[in-house]
Amino acid sequence: MAAAGAGAAAAGAGAAAPAGQGVRVVCRFRPLNKMELTKGTKCSVTALTEDAVNLSTADGNAYSFAFDRIYGTASAQADVYEYAAKPILQALFQGFNGCLLA
Repeated sequence: MAAAGAGAAAAGAGAAAPAGQGVRVVCRFRPLNKMELTKGTKCSVTALTEDAVNLSTADGNAYSFAFDRIYGTASAQADVYEYAAKPILQALFQGFNGCLLA
């Protein structure tokens, strides 16, 4: 069974995956939009590090999640592309399978 991401060899090629490539889970939080700001919606992200996030719900419950990389609301699209998409595209052009879900 092939792994998702830029790690599985092309069908029939039998080549090894590029070093450091495999399934990675990346999360990007968007800023609140105008409608959300107008309604007074608060961001549910209470703590954010490079690889972990705490989310709080309206009823006060808190949940923690870990990812390979997290990008906050001020992150640039280019930064997300460089980390998450570019390695997959480069591997695709070398004949490896890849998958990018957004």
